[in-house]
Amino acid sequence: AFGLRGTKLHARLAGGAAPVELVQASGDLVPATWHHVAVRAGEGKLALFLDGIEVGSTPADLVEVAGTLTI
Repeated sequence: AFGLRGTKLHARLAGGAAPVELVQASGDLVPATWHHVAVRAGEGKLALFLDGIEVGSTPADLVEVAGTLTI
């Protein structure tokens, strides 16, 4: 899940041993302004990006998924 808590980004990854929650650690979203937001899960962590800059991360026990992903 991905969303907002006030002016902070929020991400939640369910799966594995327990859900991992992450709230943006730095910066604020400015209302009525466009932003590029992204979440990356890999390298043992869940990371949150705002306008291309990592604004928070937390360790996450991620299950490796192999194979082809078609969207």
